[in-house]
Amino acid sequence: MFTQTTQNQSSDESLSSCHDDVPERRLARCGRAALHQLSAKWRLIQHDSSDQRERANATPSGSSLRCGRAALRFSRPLVSVVCLFVFGFTVSTWDRRTLANDDAVVDANSAVSTGRWQTLETKGKPTARHETTFVNHDGKFYLIGGRESRQIDRFDPDSSVWDTMSVTTPLIHHFQSVVWNNKIYIVGAMTGKYPKEPPMENVQIYDPISDAWTIGDPIPEDRRRGGAGTAIYNGKIYMACGITLGHTSGTNNWFDEYDPATGQWKRLPDAPHIRDHFHAVVVGDKFYCIGGRNTSLHTPQFGAFFGATETAVDVYDFQSGTWSTLEDAPLPIGTAAGGVVAIAGKIIYFGGETAETAVANSWMLDPETASWTRLANMQQGRHGSQAVVHNGRIYIACGSPKRGGGTLSGVEVFSPSSESKK
Repeated sequence: MFTQTTQNQSSDESLSSCHDDVPERRLARCGRAALHQLSAKWRLIQHDSSDQRERANATPSGSSLRCGRAALRFSRPLVSVVCLFVFGFTVSTWDRRTLANDDAVVDANSAVSTGRWQTLETKGKPTARHETTFVNHDGKFYLIGGRESRQIDRFDPDSSVWDTMSVTTPLIHHFQSVVWNNKIYIVGAMTGKYPKEPPMENVQIYDPISDAWTIGDPIPEDRRRGGAGTAIYNGKIYMACGITLGHTSGTNNWFDEYDPATGQWKRLPDAPHIRDHFHAVVVGDKFYCIGGRNTSLHTPQFGAFFGATETAVDVYDFQSGTWSTLEDAPLPIGTAAGGVVAIAGKIIYFGGETAETAVANSWMLDPETASWTRLANMQQGRHGSQAVVHNGRIYIACGSPKRGGGTLSGVEVFSPSSESKK
């Protein structure tokens, strides 16, 4: 049984950067901020669903107007000319990736009604947690790890029943699990408390059949990290990027292959971009890194990393052994710790965390055309949980409903367009 809810989401951009002592910089920054906000408002009015349209405001906010007036308030003609030149130059040379990002948002908004997210009414609830994993093993979903719990919760999608396993785990969080040889493997994870969470030294293995937790092969000391993207391909486990010391330092672009049958590790070519706090996915013979951020960034203050999201989509081709970047298809909205799955040859990315909040947006990437389509929003913005595919639907549980720490215990399910119309 499903229960439908509604959700509002603000998309206003902060204009704090308008407050600058140099008039020329203030004009350029104000202009960019105001244009970006107006563009976002117009896209919502033009493309969003009727209930969102009613809530949208087609005019810029008071802060935008004040910022614009302040930017134009120059008495000396020479200064005005210089400022206008700087403004025009800045807009004309706007970062290529940002412009491509905006184009992707505009194109994607036309399909905002595609599919539907619903909140699932369940029998029982799991322990609320975030920075956890949610993984499908033989038709049952296992919720493992997270900052708040060492308990393993199991969900049956056929009966919508939660139950609790007997074994408990080490303190483990910020990881993406995979299934190999009928067991759940964790090859890159953090432990300990925020912010200096060290990486796990060994592979962690959970056997759902015997309900047993074991310590696996050691991870090479100089390749240990958490917050990495992990996926399985042809019986081997691949781990990309991550961060070596929690939320302090060591964001990287490493790429490693682990053979669980032999315990051997192999270094592969580095990815084009550093990132952590993301999930990876394999489609065909390619490994995709989507979303994430640089959690090593602490300028101008600790926590600046929340805004250091990575929108580039990096792709590793297992056949050629080379990396590439989808230059014309960056992630439409940069977020960290979003959910990602492959379904019917497409990649679905949803949720995640920005510098302001946990977002509810969902997007579909077509690897063949390198283009994004916007899907229906989730009922609840969230980040810090993995997602699974079962019988053509996408399930996600728990996570955080806000920027940083927070917990949820609910399950949401995404149904494609044809099913959502029934």
